[in-house]
Amino acid sequence: MRKAVQQRSDEGLKSMDLKKQKIANTPPESAIEKVLEMCQKLMEKQETLEKSNMEIVEKLRLAEEEFKKISRKLEDDNLEEKLTEETTSCLENSLTPSDVKSCQILPMTGKCFVLKHVFTDVQDWKEGERHYGNEEEHFGVTWQVYLWKEDDHLVL
Repeated sequence: MRKAVQQRSDEGLKSMDLKKQKIANTPPESAIEKVLEMCQKLMEKQETLEKSNMEIVEKLRLAEEEFKKISRKLEDDNLEEKLTEETTSCLENSLTPSDVKSCQILPMTGKCFVLKHVFTDVQDWKEGERHYGNEEEHFGVTWQVYLWKEDDHLVL
């Protein structure tokens, strides 16, 4: 019986030694696994953040391009509007009421174009002196506008 108790006691000591070894071995292995797991999660998060940052940078680049396009278009529209206002005010000053009425009656059909020439120092023009604009080609035909002053009115 003593041997059986001794054997059991030896087995108990062996199993306790094994448990102690497992306890002693388990925390470092477990800690390493946890650290490895944490590193993998951090790497995944970093990759996700990098993708997200790249998407944001691309969106910003596209927004900047769109902003530049809109700015250019706005500048062009403003310039065109100024030219239209100047042309309209010049025409309003030079047309008589009957001319205005006839312009309003005629419908716009077919092809049309605008001769773009700016006449300067119109107030200093002498009566009957003709002033010619630049020649321009539209629809295969050369066009040129000329104006003169008659009774303090511009004549086309």
